[in-house]
Amino acid sequence: MDKITAMVVDDYESVRNLFKRMSRGLGFELIPVEDGFTALNLLQSTPVDVIFLDVRMPRIDGLETLRRIKKMRPTLPVYMMTGSELDYVLNELSKMGAEGFLFKPFELREVSAILEKVAGPLNKRVGGDLPPKNP
Repeated sequence: MDKITAMVVDDYESVRNLFKRMSRGLGFELIPVEDGFTALNLLQSTPVDVIFLDVRMPRIDGLETLRRIKKMRPTLPVYMMTGSELDYVLNELSKMGAEGFLFKPFELREVSAILEKVAGPLNKRVGGDLPPKNP
């Protein structure tokens, strides 16, 4: 698997720390972010291969953050993380472009499977490109 750069966006430090431990074990680069605004700002100039995005966060929730990410980078895979959501919310997130879901608490093998899925298209990519700037 090529080295993947993942961004994890979660207001809980414990979740970000869990991803830090996973990144060492699975060998991916990690950009830990505590809120949607910071994630959106970083995506202006930072190449990222996949995002793990919490649904419920203060200031700007995961739904709005997802909407804005998909305007900036429509093909970027975004996996939503949630402790419990209603089916209609999950359905709406899918319609908005969420690639999939991680239900907390999740396991290392679930994150690994997502990274393996993302690595397929990365193996075909030549060089890393920066994301396009917002128009």
